[in-house]
Amino acid sequence: MTGWSEEKTDIFGNKYTQHYDEHGNKTGWSEERTGIFGDKYTQHHDQSSDKTGWSEERTGIFGDKYTQHYDRGPSGTGVSQEHEPENSRYAGSSQGSSSAYFSSSNSPASSSSGPSISGAVGFLIVLGIVAVFIYNALSPTSSSPPMGQRTVKHISGMPAAFLRLFSEYAMKSNKKAIALAIDSEGKWAAGYSAGHSSQSEATERALSECRQRLPRFNVQTSCKLYAIGTNVIFTW
Repeated sequence: MTGWSEEKTDIFGNKYTQHYDEHGNKTGWSEERTGIFGDKYTQHHDQSSDKTGWSEERTGIFGDKYTQHYDRGPSGTGVSQEHEPENSRYAGSSQGSSSAYFSSSNSPASSSSGPSISGAVGFLIVLGIVAVFIYNALSPTSSSPPMGQRTVKHISGMPAAFLRLFSEYAMKSNKKAIALAIDSEGKWAAGYSAGHSSQSEATERALSECRQRLPRFNVQTSCKLYAIGTNVIFTW
């Protein structure tokens, strides 16, 4: 599987991430949002702007941070949890196509009914979706990325869940790096780190985050840098 993502800004100044397949067809988009109580979350959409799910950062009763993932309903569909710094994230799979990042598992003991949106906020969201449709209609239909847009050309064969993790990583501040290990059976693990004072610090931390996940997902290979910043350097 191959594809690429790019950060865009709609006509109202709202930033979002547009995802494409290997042929340049738009497959969906995601955006950072803030609920009426100030809680931040990431909303995921397909290319028809139908909501496919959302995720939010949470803290357990013992102070452990994790990411809770939801489908279109209020029930949790998976959780990524680890005692780690806030500027680091990880993901992996022990069965090739499945993933601990967007897995189909039970939600943790502390649950959420999802962001509550008032009528006024709902109206603004609808207005934003209309704006996205207008923007897409006016965008070039060429399969090549538009000039002036920051794009990422991914390596062929990357797991879909890793590409979603990379989209989250791409929105983080520099200095940053992301590492990946994927073996011959399709089992993989990854980790990234961002917001460091030096690139070497970000690189070492990303590799360390990835290495810590190898036993968990039973990956039989070593971690390598996938990208420094958004410059993909990974080779099979």
